[in-house]
Amino acid sequence: MPSFNSQRQSNRSISRSEIIGTLRVKVLVLLALLVAVAFYLEWSSDANQAEFISATKPSASDPNHSDAAPLYHGPYFPVF
Repeated sequence: MPSFNSQRQSNRSISRSEIIGTLRVKVLVLLALLVAVAFYLEWSSDANQAEFISATKPSASDPNHSDAAPLYHGPYFPVF
């Protein structure tokens, strides 16, 4: 007859299949989060780029706007 301690220990042991199942769930959750982050970054990048492009286009009602390139006024940093 097995002792009480050996029965308790066998009931509390975790099988390999349970460990593998838990690891599979963790890996799947991690992959789902990575995919969600990738899609979010792509979406936010597209939204920011569209906002930037629309902000850099001059307004049609701006009378001071010309299509000419700005004049070059020398170096941006002072020369010592």
